[in-house]
Amino acid sequence: MGLPLRAPDSARKGCFWGVGAPQRQRTEGHSGHPYVERISPHVAAALVEHGGALLLDVRTPEQVQAMTDGQTIAAYSTGAGVTGADVSPLDEWVAAGFPPEGTSDRKVVVSCTAGPKSMLAWEFLREHGVDAFVVDGGFNAWSAAGLPTTRAGESGEKPSDSGGSSPAADGSVREVLLR
Repeated sequence: MGLPLRAPDSARKGCFWGVGAPQRQRTEGHSGHPYVERISPHVAAALVEHGGALLLDVRTPEQVQAMTDGQTIAAYSTGAGVTGADVSPLDEWVAAGFPPEGTSDRKVVVSCTAGPKSMLAWEFLREHGVDAFVVDGGFNAWSAAGLPTTRAGESGEKPSDSGGSSPAADGSVREVLLR
């Protein structure tokens, strides 16, 4: 019968036949890009906290409400407490033909509910010269990792779920910050 044409679901989700995924990985993109840069929720949180990256939730406000009860990912930001992701729908970027304001001069971390929409956002940002990363597993993985979440549009409040400040000492965080 031959080999399957597609990798098993576990391989496409960052695992190879059930073996745990690395902190940071590259996977094939949708429109000819050689890879999509995915980082773990903890690395993404540290990139925002220590590297000043912009955190974007690429879902529409209606999707945020319907899929995660109005919650979005949040990260500690030096001097600002907990900062929620800016809800910046990918659909609006595509309609406008350019990425959102403030993305050209800093690293950008994108997220959606589980990952597919943020991969498309990553491709759009990269095509426009933006240094972007995808939260591997999106909001679901972020929340499961015990990282802070907040109501969309709120900042500076105490997070609804928090495992404390994000760990920033591992080598993958330093590698991303130094890029």
